[in-house]
Amino acid sequence: MLAPGLRCGAAAAAAAAAAGRNKRRDKELVCNVCAKGFGKLWVHRGVCCECEARLRAEGRCPYHPGSCPAAAFCPHSSKCAACDGFACDACRLTRGDGEDVLALVARLRPHAVFLDFDRTLATTRGGGSPLQGQHSVDPDLLSLACAMPEHAHIVTRNSCRDDIRAFLALKGAPPLRVHTVLKHQSKAEVVCDPQLLPPDRVGLFVDDSLQEHLDPAMQACVHVHRFLFVRAR
Repeated sequence: MLAPGLRCGAAAAAAAAAAGRNKRRDKELVCNVCAKGFGKLWVHRGVCCECEARLRAEGRCPYHPGSCPAAAFCPHSSKCAACDGFACDACRLTRGDGEDVLALVARLRPHAVFLDFDRTLATTRGGGSPLQGQHSVDPDLLSLACAMPEHAHIVTRNSCRDDIRAFLALKGAPPLRVHTVLKHQSKAEVVCDPQLLPPDRVGLFVDDSLQEHLDPAMQACVHVHRFLFVRAR
């Protein structure tokens, strides 16, 4: 039997060892995919580097492999349009905020720009009137519309066209054409209208909805670059 002093020393050592193990465990991050623990350097957004590399090689989003659609994954850059900072000329798809839109416009010099309204140009959502409540506009997208008023179009599923025009006038925008698209229609019907965008000219479509960008009719518009808009915070 150990003497009392030795017993206390052994217990203290065991406690210190346990504390050390817990401390090391606290510094580890658990991968959401393989459930293994790694140092912080090896885990990004909840996914370890090994699982991330494997899922990207499989053509799947590493962050939401079960929910992000396969069509959102770019085979050229191995990135997910929904989750990664993203730009691919081959896919004609870019993800970013208003500043990124302006940078792309400066590079592409599109003939026409087509802007979604709810949660893109404006903070409205769900088809509500922008005159109800307090709403703002994205300053970069507004400046773009002001810079090319004859070739900037609002393409929206919001039916409050008169209120949208009045709201934009209050924000200092020039008169813009507002096109309302019904639920069952594709926005490509407006964006690819040859009267608005000649087939030999480049167009830019800006919308916050990935579903609108992955619409087969929109993807078939080979002279239109699609921009998945993410509002800057």
